Amino acid sequence: LHNGMGDAYRHCLWSCEMAKNIGAKQAEKVGNIHEKFGKNPPGETSMDLHNNAQGRAAANGLYCEAKGPDCATSCINSLAGGKLQTSPGGTPPNNLY
Repeated sequence: LHNGMGDAYRHCLWSCEMAKNIGAKQAEKVGNIHEKFGKNPPGETSMDLHNNAQGRAAANGLYCEAKGPDCATSCINSLAGGKLQTSPGGTPPNNLY
């Protein structure tokens, strides 16, 4: 489950569930802190942050085509629809919490 589809789904699901339970802003803070102090290379951190954001968006119903009755379905739909990043790439921002 390191990188790939399983990792993308896991990050989406985790962030979606957090956003539903503690709110999107708090979920973003928790996710960013987790990534900032993790030991991943920059491309993996960037991928994880992207997938976390997709999970928060799924919780808020921002992507109608990815919206499902629950976080699990929403994140599966996001994965199937190509909205989740499944391989490392990109540069994370410098301003994580």
